[in-house]
This record gives sequence, structure tokens and C-alpha cells, in this order.
Amino acid sequence: MKLVRWYYDLHSIFKALINSLFAAIGFFCSAIIPNELVTTLGLLNPLQKTLVYIGAFALVFAVYSITFIFFRTKKEKKELEEKEENEIILLAYTKCDRIITDEMKNYCEDNTIAELIIGKPLHTIQKIVSAAYETLDDFYGKSVNPNDRIKFEATFMTKSYIDNEITIPAYQNKENRAPRSLQQRKDNPKVYDDTITARVYREPRPSIHIIEDTTDPKSEYQELYPSQQRRIQSTVVFPVLSNENLLLGTLVIHCDNKGFFRLDKTKFLSELLEIFAKRLASEKLYLDKIVTESGNINVDTSDFKNIF
Repeated sequence: MKLVRWYYDLHSIFKALINSLFAAIGFFCSAIIPNELVTTLGLLNPLQKTLVYIGAFALVFAVYSITFIFFRTKKEKKELEEKEENEIILLAYTKCDRIITDEMKNYCEDNTIAELIIGKPLHTIQKIVSAAYETLDDFYGKSVNPNDRIKFEATFMTKSYIDNEITIPAYQNKENRAPRSLQQRKDNPKVYDDTITARVYREPRPSIHIIEDTTDPKSEYQELYPSQQRRIQSTVVFPVLSNENLLLGTLVIHCDNKGFFRLDKTKFLSELLEIFAKRLASEKLYLDKIVTESGNINVDTSDFKNIF
């Protein structure tokens, strides 16, 4: 694949030179090889000579054709992937733009100060996570054949304001159900201590983590409950960073398709998830400020049910 990418990234002049070189080599081989075979084998019969020449030409033609088809197929596959990636990036921006439009409507409605101050970031965080899920589901989760549909789940994981342990304040999946692990968290606040997100929190420089296959022992993916890996077979965990590169949480995308998230797509996945991560960071910083300054602005955050 790297060779194909290198070839198609060349200037058209160099491509023409390489094509000419291959054509010259093919012409040379089809001219020289038959003569050498005829001389070596001592063939004098015209029919035998003709068959040798035809065979040599067919061999050179086959090698040249297979090489051309290989490069052409790889190029078309690469172009299709790039087209899909550009389309999903545009879809992600469209989903996020709708959130901004919805937020403007909220300002015109009859909301209390507490709902505007505290409710806005909480609701917007959920909308952003839903937008991340919908972007992937709209693009990859639709198929006439149920077996070909990919089921996604998006979650935002961050530290709780109540106990400073990792929690999930926002999530979205096809069933619109809360992650099962949240039930465990009620009795065990440290239930997420062995997750990839916890690992990101411990990193000096948080970075994207792509688990191609959660069942692979090398992935070090830890199940939180039995059979979780049946539902989560591939996952990507993306750090949500502030403008000062402080970790605010992670955007986690799971799917039930082994190998869907791949390491060779790190650049694309980073570009896609950064669209949502920037918006999550903005709302999380706003919420942090509200919680920190709630006493000074006379807003009791404990009365707001959805605060996490």
C-alpha cells in the first residue's frame, strides 16, 4: 500500500518515466527471452519457435497486466476511502452545526437562569455525544442486510464532580440505553479504573488509543462485565483536551465489528473525533467554571439533578 501511495504521489512526469521504463523492460524481455530459449533449446522447427515467441509474449503481457491492475485497484480503493472520509467529516460538521442552531433556540425560550447556566453545557454535551454517534451510524450503520449493519456506541467519560472518579455523564447507542457499567458504578465508584480512559488519565501526554480487536490479549482491553467483548469488538478512545492541553475526559466510540477501527486510520479518526472533542472541551470548561464559581453566582448546583 505504501508503494502504491508513493507511486500516485509522484509528479506526472515521473509517473510517465516509470510507465515507459516498464514498457521498455517488457518489450526487451519479449524480444530477448524467446531468442535465448530458441538458441538454448536448439529449436529449428518454425512452429516451435512461434510457440516460444507467443508464450514469452503472453508471460510478459500477463505480468505487465497484473501489475497495472494491482496498482489501479489499489488506487481506486484509496480514492474511495478518501471520498468516504471526506463525506463523513462534512457530516460531522453538519451534525455539530445543528447543535449550535438548537442552542440559539434555547435562548429564546422561557428558561430559568439555573437552566440556562447549568443546563446548557449538560444538554449540549449530550447532544455532541449523540452527534458523534449519529455521524457514524448514519454513514456505516445502515444496510438492507441486518448482518452487515454496524452497531455503534458513543460515550463521554470524565471525572465526577462528586467523588472525582471516572464516570459517564453522556452516552448514545441504538437502543438509547445507559451503559451497563453505570449500574456497577453506583456501588463501585472505581469501576472504570482499569479502562483505557483511566490509562489516558495516567499518561503524561494523552493520546488517541485504537483497539482493533478487543479480544486480542495484546490489546489489554479489560471487560467490565461478562460477555462485554461480544458487544464491543473494536474501539477508539480520544482525549478531550483544553486549550492548555489539560485532559478533560475522553470521547469513546465502540462498535461490534472487529477491526473496524484500525491503526492505519489514526490520522483520519483523529481529524474526525477532534471535531466533537473541541466542542466537548468548550462545554466541559464552561461547566467546570460554573461548578467552581456556583457559590459566588448564587446557583445551587446540588439542586440540579443531572450534575454528575
